[in-house]
Amino acid sequence: MHEPCVSHDLENRSLLDLLALDQTLPRVEVGLTDFGKKIQAAHLQCDQSIQRAASQLLDLEISEHDLRMIVLARIARRMDDHRP
Repeated sequence: MHEPCVSHDLENRSLLDLLALDQTLPRVEVGLTDFGKKIQAAHLQCDQSIQRAASQLLDLEISEHDLRMIVLARIARRMDDHRP
């Protein structure tokens, strides 16, 4: 049995888990709580990683948008994997 995607134990969550949590938690809970701070940091780290990767993949004509679509698809798959 899979663990639920929405868990309040953020100590051991991956970057992808935190990004998925942002899609599932109510806005109020994501606000300025510890959850929100960790999720905001995850978004910043994700943005920085995508920008670095896009600059390295420019010769292959892989855009930042392409990479964002890959990340969004991976988040959706993570959420599906953890649905009961």
